[in-house]
Amino acid sequence: MSLSNRKTATFLVLFAGGVWGISFALLKWAAQGGLSPLNLVLWQMMIVSVILLLMCLATGRMSKLSSVHWSHVIVITLAGNVAPNLFFYYAAEHVPSGIMAITIALVPMMTYALAFIIRIESYSMTRFLGIFFGFAAILCLTVPETSLPDPTILPWVLIASLAGCCYTVENLYVDCKIGQHVDFVILLTLASISSVLILIPINIMFGTFEMLQWPLTITEYAVTSLAIVNVICYLLFLFLIRMSGSVFASQMGYVVTLSGVGWGILLFDESHSLWVWGALVLMLIGMAMVTPRNYSATISADPK
Repeated sequence: MSLSNRKTATFLVLFAGGVWGISFALLKWAAQGGLSPLNLVLWQMMIVSVILLLMCLATGRMSKLSSVHWSHVIVITLAGNVAPNLFFYYAAEHVPSGIMAITIALVPMMTYALAFIIRIESYSMTRFLGIFFGFAAILCLTVPETSLPDPTILPWVLIASLAGCCYTVENLYVDCKIGQHVDFVILLTLASISSVLILIPINIMFGTFEMLQWPLTITEYAVTSLAIVNVICYLLFLFLIRMSGSVFASQMGYVVTLSGVGWGILLFDESHSLWVWGALVLMLIGMAMVTPRNYSATISADPK
C-alpha cells in the first residue's frame, strides 16, 4: 500500500472497529426492553433487508439476485444471522456487554481448530498455542468464583459463546464452498430476506410477534441502530479488504473486542475483575497467534 492508502486503511480499522464495538451495548439495550429475542431478531433483519435492498437498487445489483446459489443463502441465514443473533439477544439481558465482546474473539481460534479437525488447515504450533490462550481466557471467565459480577450468569456467558460457534461454521463454509466471484452484498441481501421469511412464522407460532412502538423507545432505537451499524461497518470491512488485503483488515477484530469492552464501561459503567481483564489479554494474544499471515477473508468478521 502507498502511504496515503495505509493511512486511510488504518483510519478505517480504528473507525469501523470502534463503531462496531458498540453493537454489544446496543444488543443489551434492545434486550432490556421486554421484547422477545425472536421478535428482536426479526425486526433487526427486516431493517437490514430494507437497507441492503435499497443498496442493490442503487448499485444495479437487482438483476444479479438470482445468481447466488440457495445453499449458500441457507447457511448464511441460519449460521450467520438467525442462530447467533438469537444467542446474543438471549444472553444480552444477563451478561455485561464487555464480556460478550470478549467471547466473540473466540471465532478465529475456533475456526482454525475446526478447520484442522476436518483437514483443511495444516498443523502449526503457534496457532495451537493461540487456541490454548483462548481456552485459558474462557477458563479465566468461567472458573474463578470472583471472575464474573454474578456467578449465576455463567450459563448465559456460555450461551453468548455459542454465537461464536455459529460464526465459526459460517466462516468455514464461506472458505470452502463460496468462490471469489460471489457478490457478498447480494448474498447478504438474500440471507437477510430469508431470515425474515423464517422468523415471521416462528414468531407467530410462539406468539412473540409484536410491532415496534411509536413513538420509538430505547428498544426500537437500539434495534435500528444495531442494524445500521452492522451493515455500514461490514461494508467498510469489505472495502478495507479490497484496499489493503484480508490480513490487514483482520486487525479490525482486535479493535471490535477492545472497543466493545470500552463501550460497556462508558455506557453502562461496567467494572470488571482482574480475571476478566486477564481473559481479555489472553484472548487478544490468542487471536494474534491464530491469525496466519495469508489467512483469507471470511464473511463473518462482524458480531452481527
